[in-house]
Amino acid sequence: MLRTLGASRSQIFQILLVEYLSLGLLAALAGGLLAVPAAWALAHFIFHLPFVFKLAPLLVTLLAVLLETTFTGFLMGRGITNYPPLAVLRSEA
Repeated sequence: MLRTLGASRSQIFQILLVEYLSLGLLAALAGGLLAVPAAWALAHFIFHLPFVFKLAPLLVTLLAVLLETTFTGFLMGRGITNYPPLAVLRSEA
């Protein structure tokens, strides 16, 4: 759709980059916000151990999810700018 409206390849790349980074950030934050209470519950109720929160592994995991989401998004949409807009619109109709 953006190609039909006249967007260049670099504009589409920038839009997709922001989209995938935002999606990855939301996924990473949601996972982190669910993982910490779950880890506390497991440590407290199942293993009967004191919960020790460590920030470094959480940040590494959040960064990994962010990068994986961005990489996968670009991998799945790598051919999006290779086809003319009219051909894509005709094949979708």
